[in-house]
Amino acid sequence: MGDFRRHWFKMFSQWNFKPFVYSLLLVSLVSCSPFASKKPSVILILIESLPEDDYLCSEVSWLEPLSHLKEECGEFVRFTHTFAPSNLTQPNLASLMTGKEISEHGVSTNGTLGISAKFQTLAESALNLNLRTGFFSGGIPLLPKFGIRQGFENYRDGFQNREKNLIVPLRENLKRSLDWIDQEVEGSPFFLTLYAPDLMYKETLRLDNLEDERPVGHRSNLQEIYESMDFYIHELKKRKLWDNTSVIVLGLGGKRLSIRPINPLTGLQLHVPLQIKLSKNIESNLKSMVGELASFAKVGQWLEKIIFHRSSRGALLFSPSPEENFIPQQNDWRKWLGLSTWASVGLRRKQYLFAFNPELKVYDSFADKGEVDPLIESEARKVSDKYDVFRKMKAFFPDFCLSENDKGACPENKVQQKKLEGVTRLVRWSSLVEKEDASGRELSDWIQDAKKEKNKIIISWLAYRALSEKKWKLLYDLGRLRNVKAWKFLAQANMKKKKDRNHQGCLLYFSEEPRKIDDFYKYCKDSGLRRVVEGISLLKSNQSPTNGFWSQVNEIKNNRAAKVLNLNMLFVNDIDQPFNYSPSLSELYFYLPQNSDYLKYIQI
Repeated sequence: MGDFRRHWFKMFSQWNFKPFVYSLLLVSLVSCSPFASKKPSVILILIESLPEDDYLCSEVSWLEPLSHLKEECGEFVRFTHTFAPSNLTQPNLASLMTGKEISEHGVSTNGTLGISAKFQTLAESALNLNLRTGFFSGGIPLLPKFGIRQGFENYRDGFQNREKNLIVPLRENLKRSLDWIDQEVEGSPFFLTLYAPDLMYKETLRLDNLEDERPVGHRSNLQEIYESMDFYIHELKKRKLWDNTSVIVLGLGGKRLSIRPINPLTGLQLHVPLQIKLSKNIESNLKSMVGELASFAKVGQWLEKIIFHRSSRGALLFSPSPEENFIPQQNDWRKWLGLSTWASVGLRRKQYLFAFNPELKVYDSFADKGEVDPLIESEARKVSDKYDVFRKMKAFFPDFCLSENDKGACPENKVQQKKLEGVTRLVRWSSLVEKEDASGRELSDWIQDAKKEKNKIIISWLAYRALSEKKWKLLYDLGRLRNVKAWKFLAQANMKKKKDRNHQGCLLYFSEEPRKIDDFYKYCKDSGLRRVVEGISLLKSNQSPTNGFWSQVNEIKNNRAAKVLNLNMLFVNDIDQPFNYSPSLSELYFYLPQNSDYLKYIQI
């Protein structure tokens, strides 16, 4: 046994351990490098109403004073054929977060229907990998109450109606995200999403870096986006985060048109820029994919690969789409609001858009970039048959009803056609309101139409307008037309006319006579009104209102801003169903004569 030990000890002492030791040292040094010490972070920046030709760095003349952005422009890979699935915001976000098409994840409109729990979102995947997750929204329609915060530890909308801003501008939103990184992330890798609706608010005054008012308009707001990105890149570099972070900049919707187009799936609205800058320690074939026809579902799948990738696994490889790749697109806006039986749906393949709205129209973007002039019927049919579009349509949209001769969607019923005509007239009227002459002729015409047809959509909007402009006679007439007692009561109070008697329920608290707040729910179930009644009562007695009062004030202001924005955007980001523009009781309460000193709290 002793001879055996001496033999192995002799062999062991003769071995050369230097290569092994050097290997250990090399592994140790690599593990201590800044890139290998932690997983790369991912920042996704979503910019609303950003057309493809306004991609980051597209305006070279603007880059001269923006040294940080100019230096890093070359690091971004630009994809030239990315299309959003819808011109509504929440369906687009859902496709990104799930890697699924709208027909799969089911979020086809804005509003309270969120992503189903059966889908794992990008944020949830990141959370499972121990990445910190945060979402910073600049405003409507991406508010937390609409079911889109799935997987985000920290979701902040910070939507405030300020004197000159209806949104949280991108620069401020970026600052808030940096505070989160500094104070809460504490050196951990993270998945961060930022939503910038700035370009939708093209008529909103904002301040530049010198606190002077900027000119309003798309180009000015786009310049602000550039300056904000330059600031953000500089800040990330100061924190030594830029090199080890993948940054994705994506237009969440394209150009917002001044009139609602006949084709809601036009490339002007849905063709968006996509630019990706990968963490410097990631090798990839990304540049070979720049000409890919990419849907948001595909982009979501790419983002998942980026989040999951580790450099130790080798290069990050993306699979090209098959040659026969189709992109499904749909707009459920009219169907959601009960204005149509069918959604507007379409398929993209190469340069062609096959749109059913409701008749089949085929557009060739090579010859018609804006996709506004469809091919003649014979040519459209020829191209559709070549790509077997009708069979593909039924596969992508199994619930969609094709007419017997496969020329388009099944016809609408007369009730829905009439409702759609009413909304169309409302859109036309709203564009004329600002041009109304001193006699109010245009407005009076619409009042007569509302009275004649008893169109609830138009009446509710007229009531909101009458309230905002304090047209009490109009509000009273509308109240009689719709039998809304609160409208009539408020109008009579402001006209100092004798009010109707025998009021019950919530209207008991509209009286100048004080009532006990403790008994409120015996007569009225409106919790928002209760907060306002109690809060104004405290203000009148020089006491501080509760947080509930200020929350309700913000809710009123948010809803008012949403209505104004949505009408200005021709309802493209409607968040209410169906067209509920009627003012709430808590909003009406501020307009009572005895509460006039507090009306300033809900003005936008």
